Amino acid sequence: LKVDIDWYLLQQIMPPIQRLCDPIAGTSPALLAENLGLDASKYKNITSAYNNDDDEDLINIAEIDDKEKFKGCESISVPCAKCKSSFDYNGVFRYVEGDGEEPTCSNGLECPDCKTLADPAILSNIITLNAHKFISKYYDYWLVADDPSAELRTRQQSVNGRSWVMNGRRMQLVPEYPAKALYTQIKFLESF
Repeated sequence: LKVDIDWYLLQQIMPPIQRLCDPIAGTSPALLAENLGLDASKYKNITSAYNNDDDEDLINIAEIDDKEKFKGCESISVPCAKCKSSFDYNGVFRYVEGDGEEPTCSNGLECPDCKTLADPAILSNIITLNAHKFISKYYDYWLVADDPSAELRTRQQSVNGRSWVMNGRRMQLVPEYPAKALYTQIKFLESF
């Protein structure tokens, strides 16, 4: 009796591996089939339940300008030890535009008011505390109604999933601070 390896891989191995890898970003049935040694062309048009993005529609993240990429992120505010004011930290260099002149470059840790340099250790602590704040905000998992007129904000979830009935209206609950926003904010903090 000879074992049909292709049938075994196709019928017994591929389905559970596909279900296990479905939530993982960047995996596809074609990629899994290829790694199992199966014909990947049979799986090219199959989309998973979690990863239904078309690669052609995606914009290369490296091609997007940082201002556009991080437009929804909160900036880092650094306090000045000398003049007690605070300023936004935008990176190692700060470009200051003059009146019709060429922009000049200055140290990003320099207070624009009194020209005192901020301590890099303080900046490191501020970035770490901000990261913890945003992670906590994500794990608080506040849900809001997808209809802004409902003005619903809750941490309770219905047994029906994210569906909620209020005053006879059915609405969907969505995270107030979704995973994508956390990811973008952490990437923004990492960029420093």
